[in-house]
Formats: sequence, C-alpha cells, structure tokens
Amino acid sequence: MAGCLFWLEGRSGLSGRHCYQGDEYRKRNRSVLCDKYDKKICDIVCVPNWTWRFHDFINGVDQVLGAVFNKFLNYRVVICGDFNVYLLVESRERYEFLDLLKSYNIEQTVFQPTQISRDSETLLGNILVNFENCDGNTVVLPGLSDHAAQLITLS
Repeated sequence: MAGCLFWLEGRSGLSGRHCYQGDEYRKRNRSVLCDKYDKKICDIVCVPNWTWRFHDFINGVDQVLGAVFNKFLNYRVVICGDFNVYLLVESRERYEFLDLLKSYNIEQTVFQPTQISRDSETLLGNILVNFENCDGNTVVLPGLSDHAAQLITLS
C-alpha cells in the first residue's frame, strides 16, 4: 500500500492512536503508520519494505479498520489510496482483500483500470466506502503520471 487516506464524516479530534492500535506491529513491520492531519482526516501510510508480505499487510489493514470502526461505528468512512492489490486479476490476494473489506461493510467504487501502459492495465488504487450514496465515479486519465486520478461524488 503506497498510502491511503481515511475520512470520517463529522468527526472531530481524530488522532493517530485512535485509528491504529497496533504499535508493536508497527514497530516490527514498519508497514502502517498513522498521523493526525486535521480534525476529520487520518492518513494511513504504508512504508514499502523489501520483506513485505501480503499476510502482514492484511493483518495491518484489519487492525486499522477494527480500531476505526470500534471507535467510529456510525460514521461514513471513505478510504482512498494505492493498495498494491491487483483488483482486476482473479487471485487469492484479491479475494482476501475484498473479503476483509466486506467484513467491515466496505465496498470499492472504482472498477476500471487506473494505470494503463502499452503492455498492461491495472487497478491498484481505489476509493473505498462504507455507504451507498455515491453518485458515481470517474477515472481521469493522466497527463504526466502513469496513474489515473480517481473521483467520486458523494451525496
């Protein structure tokens, strides 16, 4: 996961320790870090690690989501970022990631490729939500980057 952003509707006073409780996991694996940006936003950032294993990633995401939904159960949540899970390819990792999200009532909103090259099309980044009233999503083709921008409209 290159990085993702958590947004909780109407929440004030959100701090890093509220959305990530696994300090020992963080120290050992250096894969999930959480910082306070303002009163409504918590940034969850993964530091790439050459020893990165998918199982550790899933456990870290599960800990973060568990802490967020334990503390902020009734809030609308938007998670956006590059998760480095190939969502267009049938794989164990894809199903494990989507099953984990589903266990927290989180759905993906982007289903088309967000990185297109001459040789491949991938969907690594996404916008994930725990509510249904999104008016749609758009993938904006890049001008200078190899990654497309993603946009959803919330109602």
